[in-house]
Amino acid sequence: MSVGVDLAEREYLGLVIGSGDEPFSAGADLQAMLPLFMSGGVKAIEPVVARLQQAHLKLKYAQVPVVAAVAGLALGGGCELMMHASRRVVALESYIGLVEVGIGLLPAGGGLKEIALRAAQAAQPRAARCRDD
Repeated sequence: MSVGVDLAEREYLGLVIGSGDEPFSAGADLQAMLPLFMSGGVKAIEPVVARLQQAHLKLKYAQVPVVAAVAGLALGGGCELMMHASRRVVALESYIGLVEVGIGLLPAGGGLKEIALRAAQAAQPRAARCRDD
């Protein structure tokens, strides 16, 4: 993802992230992370989480527009990725959510932060929101 942003900033006018087929992203395979977590606990997965967060922030602050073209599933990290994009284009039959909560985990890719920021922006009077765009 980081390479795509770098390339778009250097050679293109924007970046569209999508999937030719559904799903957009079903998120990370938490089962695959279990051995790493079991071997070293939270410290072992911190570098993976840090890379995910940095990639999402790179999308958010890209110097070109980033559009998430979502169709089908956008779960977990896929949901967080689309939330960090400049704009989203979402197919009608899409299913989007931070599903980690369902098994007692907090999403690690910055999705909760984006939800809080958007809720705060939505609570502002319309005139104040227009100035920040």
